[in-house]
Amino acid sequence: MKKVFLSILILSVYFSSGCLGNRKSALEKFKEKNPIEGMLFSEKSKSKTKKPTRGNSSNEKYTVDSIDLSELKNIPDQPISRLIKVSGENVPLRKGPGSQYEKLGTAKKDQTFSLLRTQKNIHNNQTWYLAEDENKNKFFISSLSSTLTKVSPGKDPQEKNNKLTDETQVAKTSLQNRKPFSLNKLKTVISQEPPLPKELAKAKHITLNFEETELYDVITTFCELLKIDYIVEGNVQGKVTLQTFNKIKVEDLYSVLEQILALHNVTVIKSGNFYRFLGVEAAARKPLSIHYGSDSSIPEKERLIIQIIPLEHISVESMKKIITPLLSPNASFIEIPETNNLMMIEMANNVRRIINV
Repeated sequence: MKKVFLSILILSVYFSSGCLGNRKSALEKFKEKNPIEGMLFSEKSKSKTKKPTRGNSSNEKYTVDSIDLSELKNIPDQPISRLIKVSGENVPLRKGPGSQYEKLGTAKKDQTFSLLRTQKNIHNNQTWYLAEDENKNKFFISSLSSTLTKVSPGKDPQEKNNKLTDETQVAKTSLQNRKPFSLNKLKTVISQEPPLPKELAKAKHITLNFEETELYDVITTFCELLKIDYIVEGNVQGKVTLQTFNKIKVEDLYSVLEQILALHNVTVIKSGNFYRFLGVEAAARKPLSIHYGSDSSIPEKERLIIQIIPLEHISVESMKKIITPLLSPNASFIEIPETNNLMMIEMANNVRRIINV
């Protein structure tokens, strides 16, 4: 009986220990019902048991890995505060701070460069400047041939550097880039000579004799012969002596008047129905005939006109220098921007001579 009781006791102890070993907590049972929550709980539990690493702190978000080092490249260069201005002629540019270094080129007077730093020559203690030009080329220049100047705020230190000063070279460059432009449409021929009166036309020839006659009286005499309305403007004066031993054609009477006027720096222009007598300088601002190129209608007379000469392979300034010695004292030029045309005011007969040359 005792053996049976002992066996029952052993079995009961065995089974009770197995049940206790398989007993689950309420938390574990909840995990079984919701696996996702179980995963979350497991992560939380892991985070609780995670050991702090060396170097962790409350400012963990500002670790080295979070700094963008590429932004350092965007930091702008410091602006150039001083310039080097060349004070000599053909100053050598060296590869190093001394005359013993290789020569890289020369600089003209008043050229400017950016100053990077100053450096002493180890042999003679002379100061040299490390300079940089507008093309980022670097070289050394002696302080004996240059001076330092400050840069005005907001200005490009080399904005006006290395510009051409030779006017001839500038004219050639401008001429090469200039588009062809014709002023032929400006050609305007004004009918200047008055028609001959019937009485004068019948005479065919005429004889003129003036002896120390006032210019004003000569003008009025010609106007009466030609029967034209006239206006005498400004200071028109002078003495005229004219003797014609040979009779002149009546058709040439107006041309003779123009020659007399030209000798006294006076001219006549037609304005409506009137003929205006005035000084050559004042007449240059009045309506005149305009001729273009080698115009066959240019009269061979002492008559003031505007002449346009189209140019090729030569600049306006160069042509002015060539023809100026050939012009009359009262001739003048008119500027025509952006075109390679020379416009001048001159006597018609002299214009024909210049064009033929």
